[in-house]
This record gives sequence, C-alpha cells and structure tokens, in this order.
Amino acid sequence: MNLDALLEFNKKLIQFKKALYEYSSEINQALNRLERDGWKDEKFSEYKVAFDKYIKLLEPLGQELEQMEKTMQIKWVPFIRKHLENKNLPK
Repeated sequence: MNLDALLEFNKKLIQFKKALYEYSSEINQALNRLERDGWKDEKFSEYKVAFDKYIKLLEPLGQELEQMEKTMQIKWVPFIRKHLENKNLPK
C-alpha cells in the first residue's frame, strides 16, 4: 500500500473538481456577456439550457469529491498511517 500515491490521487481529484467549477464559471460568464451583447438566437438558448443541465448533473460529483477529501484526511489517512507503522514494528 502506498499512502503517498493515494494522497496524490485524492489531490488530483480535488484539482479536477476545482478546474471543472472554474471552467463552468468562465463559460457562464462568456454566455452572459454574449447574451448582454444581444446574441440570443435559438441555438444559443439550446446550448445555454444544455450547458446548465450538465453542470447541475456534475454538482453532486463535486460535492462528493469534497466529502471524500474530508473523509480521507480525517478517517483513512490516520488509519492507513497507523497500519503502516504497525506493519514495520518487530514481531
């Protein structure tokens, strides 16, 4: 068991979640600017509705990743460290 690899994987998942939120925020801002500039045809409206739908579908994933990070730090990391320390003790 490699605790460092597990922690690195968890860190990358959180980075993915943050990037997802940042990109969705940037896209929403761009859509709002386009809308303010008067670009609101049928395809634009369809895209905006579809984009909002998929972002809402991904929100639970982001929340789950945050919860997983907390659980990992509070519960699993100490448990794994203790297990690894005990494994190295003389028998």
